[in-house]
Amino acid sequence: MGDLFIYGLPLDYYEQLPARITAVTSEDVRHMADKYIHPENAVVVGAGDRAKIEEQLKKLSIGAVEVRDYEGSPVNAKAAPGEAH
Repeated sequence: MGDLFIYGLPLDYYEQLPARITAVTSEDVRHMADKYIHPENAVVVGAGDRAKIEEQLKKLSIGAVEVRDYEGSPVNAKAAPGEAH
């Protein structure tokens, strides 16, 4: 209920919400996706065992694969998985 006051929502906001959600059309979703989602600027982040996921990511052909450590620093991409970087 605090959200109603914090965000200035009407008292019947949660009562009306299901109908408002149901009223959303696929055209509405497409319009918003076109407006706000820009795949050419997207960054895909994969986390896991490099030996298992790196080649799969490359096969997607969605751009260069950059390998980074847990702090976000670049890792020598030529080092074999399991080698010291």
